[in-house]
Amino acid sequence: MKKEKLLKNQYLFVACIKEFAKKVAQGVCQLCENPAPFSNKIGKPFLEVHHIHYLSRGDSDCLDNVIALCPNCRRMLWKFKVGLTMVTWLLIKQLESSVHF
Repeated sequence: MKKEKLLKNQYLFVACIKEFAKKVAQGVCQLCENPAPFSNKIGKPFLEVHHIHYLSRGDSDCLDNVIALCPNCRRMLWKFKVGLTMVTWLLIKQLESSVHF
Protein backbone atom coordinates (compact mmCIF):
# COMPACT_ATOMS: atom_id res chain seq x y z
CA MET A 1 0.00 0.00 0.00
CA LYS A 2 1.16 3.48 -0.77
CA LYS A 3 2.17 5.75 2.09
CA GLU A 4 0.96 9.30 1.91
CA LYS A 5 3.03 11.84 3.75
CA LEU A 6 0.85 14.26 5.73
CA LEU A 7 3.30 16.28 7.81
CA LYS A 8 6.92 15.82 8.73
CA ASN A 9 7.26 12.27 10.15
CA GLN A 10 3.51 11.62 10.07
CA TYR A 11 1.84 9.21 7.67
CA LEU A 12 -1.70 8.32 6.79
CA PHE A 13 -2.63 5.20 8.72
CA VAL A 14 -4.79 2.95 6.56
CA ALA A 15 -8.04 2.55 8.53
CA CYS A 16 -8.71 -1.05 7.53
CA ILE A 17 -5.28 -2.14 8.82
CA LYS A 18 -5.91 -0.37 12.11
CA GLU A 19 -9.31 -2.00 12.55
CA PHE A 20 -7.99 -5.43 11.58
CA ALA A 21 -5.22 -5.22 14.21
CA LYS A 22 -7.78 -4.35 16.88
CA LYS A 23 -10.07 -7.18 15.79
CA VAL A 24 -7.21 -9.71 15.95
CA ALA A 25 -6.34 -8.53 19.47
CA GLN A 26 -9.92 -9.16 20.66
CA GLY A 27 -9.77 -6.41 23.27
CA VAL A 28 -6.49 -7.61 24.81
CA CYS A 29 -3.14 -5.82 24.65
CA GLN A 30 -0.78 -7.89 22.53
CA LEU A 31 2.18 -6.98 24.72
CA CYS A 32 1.11 -7.19 28.37
CA GLU A 33 -1.90 -9.43 27.58
CA ASN A 34 -4.21 -7.44 29.84
CA PRO A 35 -7.71 -6.44 28.72
CA ALA A 36 -8.09 -2.94 27.34
CA PRO A 37 -8.29 -0.58 30.34
CA PHE A 38 -11.47 1.13 29.17
CA SER A 39 -13.89 1.37 26.24
CA ASN A 40 -14.10 3.96 23.49
CA LYS A 41 -17.13 6.17 22.79
CA ILE A 42 -19.01 3.35 21.06
CA GLY A 43 -18.27 0.75 23.72
CA LYS A 44 -15.42 -1.13 22.02
CA PRO A 45 -12.22 -1.95 23.97
CA PHE A 46 -9.74 0.93 23.67
CA LEU A 47 -6.48 -0.26 22.14
CA GLU A 48 -3.97 1.72 20.11
CA VAL A 49 -2.33 0.31 17.01
CA HIS A 50 1.46 0.50 16.87
CA HIS A 51 3.80 -0.14 13.94
CA ILE A 52 6.44 -2.73 14.74
CA HIS A 53 8.82 -1.25 12.17
CA TYR A 54 8.49 2.51 11.79
CA LEU A 55 6.95 4.02 8.68
CA SER A 56 9.39 6.91 9.00
CA ARG A 57 12.22 4.45 8.36
CA GLY A 58 10.64 3.28 5.14
CA ASP A 59 8.72 0.25 6.39
CA SER A 60 5.23 -0.53 5.16
CA ASP A 61 1.77 0.01 6.55
CA CYS A 62 0.65 -3.61 6.32
CA LEU A 63 -1.05 -6.22 8.50
CA ASP A 64 2.12 -7.96 9.63
CA ASN A 65 3.69 -4.67 10.75
CA VAL A 66 1.11 -3.64 13.36
CA ILE A 67 0.06 -4.72 16.85
CA ALA A 68 -2.73 -3.50 19.13
CA LEU A 69 -1.57 -2.21 22.50
CA CYS A 70 -3.08 -0.78 25.65
CA PRO A 71 -2.24 2.92 26.14
CA ASN A 72 0.35 2.10 28.82
CA CYS A 73 2.32 -0.30 26.64
CA ARG A 74 2.15 2.04 23.66
CA ARG A 75 3.51 4.92 25.72
CA MET A 76 6.25 2.68 27.08
CA LEU A 77 7.38 1.77 23.58
CA TRP A 78 7.47 5.41 22.52
CA LYS A 79 8.89 6.94 25.70
CA PHE A 80 11.67 4.47 26.25
CA LYS A 81 12.25 3.71 22.56
CA VAL A 82 12.16 0.03 23.47
CA GLY A 83 11.89 -0.87 19.82
CA LEU A 84 12.79 -4.18 18.30
CA THR A 85 13.99 -6.00 21.41
CA MET A 86 10.56 -5.82 23.04
CA VAL A 87 8.74 -6.34 19.78
CA THR A 88 10.89 -9.35 18.90
CA TRP A 89 9.97 -10.87 22.27
CA LEU A 90 6.32 -10.16 21.53
CA LEU A 91 6.47 -11.79 18.11
CA ILE A 92 8.14 -14.91 19.50
CA LYS A 93 5.47 -15.08 22.19
CA GLN A 94 2.73 -14.77 19.57
CA LEU A 95 4.27 -17.52 17.44
CA GLU A 96 4.57 -19.83 20.42
CA SER A 97 0.92 -19.30 21.34
CA SER A 98 -0.27 -19.87 17.77
CA VAL A 99 1.57 -23.19 17.31
CA HIS A 100 -0.61 -26.14 18.31
CA PHE A 101 0.89 -29.60 18.49
